Amino acid sequence: MRETGYPGLEAHRALHEGLIHQVKELEGKYAAGTMTLSIMTMHFLKDWLTNHIQDEDRKLADFLRAR
Repeated sequence: MRETGYPGLEAHRALHEGLIHQVKELEGKYAAGTMTLSIMTMHFLKDWLTNHIQDEDRKLADFLRAR
């Protein structure tokens, strides 16, 4: 993204950092025994990845195609 001059680089990076933060929180709760891996957790991860790929990664693909 940096090499191609993608204008959405910082916003895209922030989305990934947000996911990492959320996953670390879930991991901490799981390790502390205050939560279990639930279907809700799995849906959150699936939905984030699906939406991210369909929306944010599509923006990158469109940008690269237009170049």
